[in-house]
This record gives sequence, structure tokens and C-alpha cells, in this order.
Amino acid sequence: MNIVVSSNAFLPRFGGTIQYARMLARAFRDAGHDVTVLTRTPGDTHIVDGVPILRCPSWREKTDLAKRTDILLQVESSWQDALPFMLKGVPWFPTLHRGRNHVPLTQLKSWLRMQFERIAFHTGHTIGVSHYALSSWGVEGTCIGSSYEDRLFFSPDSTKERDIDLFFIGRMTYDKGALVLLEAIRKIIAADQLILRKVYFAGTGPALEELRDGCAVLSGLVEIRTLGAVPTSEDVAGYLQRTKILVFPTTSRWLEASPIVPLEGLACGCYVVASDIGGTRENVGPKGFLVRPDDIDHLAETLTRILKDPPPFDETTVQDFLLPRKVQATATCYLQLFEKSLH
Repeated sequence: MNIVVSSNAFLPRFGGTIQYARMLARAFRDAGHDVTVLTRTPGDTHIVDGVPILRCPSWREKTDLAKRTDILLQVESSWQDALPFMLKGVPWFPTLHRGRNHVPLTQLKSWLRMQFERIAFHTGHTIGVSHYALSSWGVEGTCIGSSYEDRLFFSPDSTKERDIDLFFIGRMTYDKGALVLLEAIRKIIAADQLILRKVYFAGTGPALEELRDGCAVLSGLVEIRTLGAVPTSEDVAGYLQRTKILVFPTTSRWLEASPIVPLEGLACGCYVVASDIGGTRENVGPKGFLVRPDDIDHLAETLTRILKDPPPFDETTVQDFLLPRKVQATATCYLQLFEKSLH
């Protein structure tokens, strides 16, 4: 098959949907298919992982590409990018990567955009990355959950020391919860100054400077660092393999459809503590603990409990949970749907 993976954002930018598009494109290529990534993100790199990247294409370029395309998979749905393919009769597979917010009619422009998006999801062969995402939009589609890159994210030798107590990675926005975690850390230290030794925050964004200032206040009590951008997935995996607890404290202002980070943490052997928002509960697995979003006390209590008395877990159960979420297994599910649509 000749498959186009369309993602509005792509490398050199960073994010969950970008990583998802990259993983699938590579997996489709490894399965022997011709793959092209179509994106609106400018950049100098036009081949990634052996997959050609068509950046900021014109209408004519998209039309020419559609002529030789069998399947269009849109990681981020866009009528503008999908239309040339639909006019050529290419089967269209839009994916749902976010929950549906309530938009009041008074915000007419946003409300209309939401309605058009909902119509689009009813029109195509919609795939939801979580059951939550599909139900949130009220769309009948196929659920193929998020996946992780298992060749990079795996649990190290059990003798390796996990010297990082808490690790956060994500966009440093107020919605993603890094500052919520910082407040929980204050409470943990106030109750027991000896329980935490090392805390790392990774990521960039508008809340980074405020986070750095808050970390500086605590630096005399615990080794607490803001790492900024982590350049590669290999580097992320290296940190996770040293981590006891991965913290994913998304606030109630952000609807997580199916975050990949909890899967990566679980695969690396971390306990995962995450806000119970959207589809997150579908990805925390048997070593996961859900906390109430925005509840600093609940987050601090849960982290303290795990640090003081780490719960036992069955590694076989963890691997059973992760098996269908490995990228090649996910890609196989997509390819089966693609082939069915062509017959």
C-alpha cells in the first residue's frame, strides 16, 4: 500500500501526536509499505527514519500525491489537507487524539469549528486512540489505543539503581500540571524532609521560569532540577529507567485523550501517578495510580505512600498490558483496517 500519514505538526517540533505519527510511519515502512508524511511544519529535514516528509505542500502537490495514494491516515484532522485525497476517492482515516470540550454557542467561531470537526469524524473511517475519545465526541469508530516505542522504552536490569524519586516530562504549561506537582512536593518535604532526594522536571513552555523559581526555593532541601528540552527519545528513556515514580499531573483544564508518556514510564518500570482525566486511566496500567485532578493534597499523599512503601506488582501482568500497545502491534491493527477498506 501507498500510505500518507498527515500530521499538522511534526519534527522538529515535539509532542505526543507528533511521536505517534512518527512511530506509525516508521512501523508501516518496516512492514513493507510506501509511506509519506505530510505536515504543515516547516523544516530542513525531508527524510526521517527513512520516510520522506512533504512539508507545507501546495494544493497541487497534495493533489499529485493523492493520485498515487491508497490510504490517508490523519493524526490531526484537517479538511484542507484531506479534501484533495477525498476528491480522488482515497479512503480517509481521521484519528481522535483529544476529548471534546463543551463550547457555548456564544463563541460562534469555535462552536462552528467544533461542529465541522464532528461532521468530519462521522464522514471518515474514524479511529479513536481511547474509548474515552470516541465517547466524548459521540462517534462510532474503531478504538486503537496509543502505543509506545518498545525498542527504546523498556525496564533495565533490576540491579540498576533508580536514583530519581519523581520525574515529570511534558509541556511546561499551566494545564499540564508541573506547578501542581511542585506544590505537592512542598507538602511532602514539609511533612518529611528525608523522603525525597532527587526530582527532575523535563520540558519547555511558558510556565518554565515560574517553575525554575519555585525549584530554586527548594534546592537546599532536595536535589530538584529543571532539565529543559530533552533532545531525543533515547534520552527520555534513559531518565525513565532511573525513575521510581513518573508523575503525570494534568489539570482539569486539559482533556487527555490517550497520553503516551504513562505507557513509556510503565514500560521502563516506573510507578505511574496520573490525574484521572479523559482517557488517561486507559494507559496507566497495573502500576498506575490515579489521583483527583487539581488536588494537591491527594497527589502528595499518593506519592508519599508509594515512596515510603512501594507496592508489589506482577511483571507478567505489566507485560500483558503492554503487549498490544507496542508500536508494531498498533500498526498491525491499522494495516488490517486499511486492507479491509480497499476490498
